[in-house]
Amino acid sequence: MTKWIVDVEKSLVNFEVAHLFMAKVHGRITEFNGSLSLENQHLETGEFYFEAAMHTISTGMKERDKQLTSPAFFNVDAYPKMFFQSDKIHRIKENSWEISGDLTIRDQTRKLTFVGTSQWTEDQGQEPNQLFLHIKGIIKRSEFNLMWKSPFKSLNLLVKDEIQLDLKLWYSRL
Repeated sequence: MTKWIVDVEKSLVNFEVAHLFMAKVHGRITEFNGSLSLENQHLETGEFYFEAAMHTISTGMKERDKQLTSPAFFNVDAYPKMFFQSDKIHRIKENSWEISGDLTIRDQTRKLTFVGTSQWTEDQGQEPNQLFLHIKGIIKRSEFNLMWKSPFKSLNLLVKDEIQLDLKLWYSRL
């Protein structure tokens, strides 16, 4: 198996969630890493691993970011990272994939499937030396206990349950 690692300088981890029924909050996580172990550049034989440091979440508003990292939401002091470990990579069609596995946020682990596209880059006709994966998926806040602990239940209605995750990951051979 050949191991590939995420090139964090080129890669992006973004998310989006509907807020106040019409507006969307966009954010990113700036500290992350990941790896991919492959047999002969065949993704379907691969093992995909990804983790993100939740204290680096950024929505462009310091007060909101502070609230998201607090014990009331992600609780980054107790649960500093989000993890995903694949258990199956399935080819949908050429360069299109379903990546299934376990996602852990806080103390909750759930089976999820993300979809992605891939593109290999070659160095002057040689073996591929980089891989680009664009992975998208939906995380439901309620499945990971990411609800505001407030006497005002309406706070959870102001932010949609579904968070759209968008990862643009460049991998280099280790």
